Amino acid sequence: MSGLNGQNTNNDDVTLRELVRGLHTKMDIHTTKTDRINNILFGDKEAGIEGIAYKVRMHDKYIKADKKIKWLGAGSMMAGGTAMGFWEQIKHFFFK
Repeated sequence: MSGLNGQNTNNDDVTLRELVRGLHTKMDIHTTKTDRINNILFGDKEAGIEGIAYKVRMHDKYIKADKKIKWLGAGSMMAGGTAMGFWEQIKHFFFK
């Protein structure tokens, strides 16, 4: 910040120093917040904290496994029902 004649004044230097200190403070705050967001999303192995990304991955695996179990159960019920119907037909045909 220079005066009208191109020379720096003492008040401008103080203002620049205060501005730089303020920027450093804001950068430190920003860095701290960014680190906290990073720990929330991806976890902190040293602290043993699981991140959201890990939990989403684990839930996705659970959902896929749950779907397989449900389809297996539905298929078993259909096969069992078909087998029982077939057995009833055989029983009715041979054991009148």
